[in-house]
Amino acid sequence: MSHKNRLFSLDFIRVFSVALVVFFHFGMFVNQYGIYWCPFPVQAGSVYYGSIGVSLFFILSGATLTYSGHQKAFSLRRYYKKRFLTLFPSFYLAYAAAFLYLFYRSGVITPQAPKWTFLFTLLGLDGHLTRLVPNYYLVGEWFLGTIILLYLFYPLLAWAMKRWKTKALAAIGICYVALVYVYRFEGIPVEWNAAVRIPEMAFGIYFMNRYLEHKAPATPSLFSALCALAVFLLALLFPVPGYMIYNITAAGISAFLLLFYLGTLLHSRRLSMMVSWVSRYSYGIFLCHHIMLQQVCIRWQDRAFSTTELFCLLLVTMASIAFGAYWITKGGQCLANFIAPPYAPSVAAVQDGPSSHRPEPFPSVKK
Repeated sequence: MSHKNRLFSLDFIRVFSVALVVFFHFGMFVNQYGIYWCPFPVQAGSVYYGSIGVSLFFILSGATLTYSGHQKAFSLRRYYKKRFLTLFPSFYLAYAAAFLYLFYRSGVITPQAPKWTFLFTLLGLDGHLTRLVPNYYLVGEWFLGTIILLYLFYPLLAWAMKRWKTKALAAIGICYVALVYVYRFEGIPVEWNAAVRIPEMAFGIYFMNRYLEHKAPATPSLFSALCALAVFLLALLFPVPGYMIYNITAAGISAFLLLFYLGTLLHSRRLSMMVSWVSRYSYGIFLCHHIMLQQVCIRWQDRAFSTTELFCLLLVTMASIAFGAYWITKGGQCLANFIAPPYAPSVAAVQDGPSSHRPEPFPSVKK
């Protein structure tokens, strides 16, 4: 597979992941506020399809960071600097916009939370810790804190995967199974825990290492794709009672392999342009979609829309999210340039790597 096709497959998965998360939250708010005449589907079998999208993001993080860094010597200082400039300027901008809007709507500035917990917001961990400690969480959800913690450990994880490869992946898998089995900490749900999501990032690293070393076929074979589809269906149809994170991880990894294969088949110039655009603004979409969906849906609470009316509402929310994502992304680039010129990340934190049309130096979530 060509260099361009390879990158297209990653962006294709990224866009699919964004769609899963956004439509999942749209369905959740539609059900919560009684907007539709019947319950909106939010599950694929036994697994929330938003959970599959999040799992794909974690796998993409490992794969794209590994891909973007394979041609250059690793610099720990440069790595953490780029992670900060990619994630935080856009996050701070989205947070400020949400704060001002909610103040305009309610006239309330101070939530019922200790002021010192605003430190969690500055660190991007407020959503991650919101069930443990009341704080000033507004945007980013639990995922942002989890991915920040995973990025902190990525250099060590990448080194271990490079040195021990399959043995490291197997050891991580064994520890994962054991950790989930004994996990009882209610302050941070098991699916929010960064340690529990390490196998997904590790698989992304392993997959891309194999890919770059040509020890695996340039694209997954049809047989491999069919096997991935079988595992995916098993994960959806046969839940593990009390341990659904096992199903989520299996569904995410198998979906990644299947979508990577589909991406190589569906690649075209026109589709590549569309996928590249959505991928470029994926982090902005991630940051603003939740609060925008909530604010739009709450406006129509208990209306019991028809299918046509619900579709129109979906179009309104998608347009609002696209508008917000565009300005958050552009504003984040300007703020990053101001903080540390001339670096300006152009894509989402969750994108973690090169887009379909431009290579990128190591290791960047987006550049």
